[in-house]
Amino acid sequence: MRERAASETLDLKWRTREKDESGEHYLLKIRRDRGVWLLEHRWARPSADALADAARVFSEMTGVTTDPGRLDAILELYPEARIKVALDGGARDTAARELLTDVAASFFLGSRWPSEEDEIEADLGEFLRLLRRQASAMGFGVEPEFLEEDWEEALAEAAARQFAE
Repeated sequence: MRERAASETLDLKWRTREKDESGEHYLLKIRRDRGVWLLEHRWARPSADALADAARVFSEMTGVTTDPGRLDAILELYPEARIKVALDGGARDTAARELLTDVAASFFLGSRWPSEEDEIEADLGEFLRLLRRQASAMGFGVEPEFLEEDWEEALAEAAARQFAE
């Protein structure tokens, strides 16, 4: 049986709460709208500039280097991230950035990127080291600054640079 993250499963406990005036739960409407939007934009492809920016953000967020062409190939496997990078302000969009980290985790580790709910703050360094080791084993480069002992400081500096832009 396929393992699922809590966020991937539909929790039916909420079906009696927080319905709108039509009697529909807002989460179902959001998920339906998302599905319709994805279908409408399924052919969207990022521009060369958007891919270059996304490759830069991918590297800053993960410490794994890739070129725009290789990232484009990876994004073919993750259409929602590809569409977000193509349409919603590229990698400057917060949702696109989050999707790029999920792409990295899924592509290299078959996992999702840790969230605050996972409570793995202490293990985030190990997660990143494992992701980078796997990426390196797959032929990707790893930013030298992320090989430092003080990876937390390097990651914070990279995050500060990305949000300053």
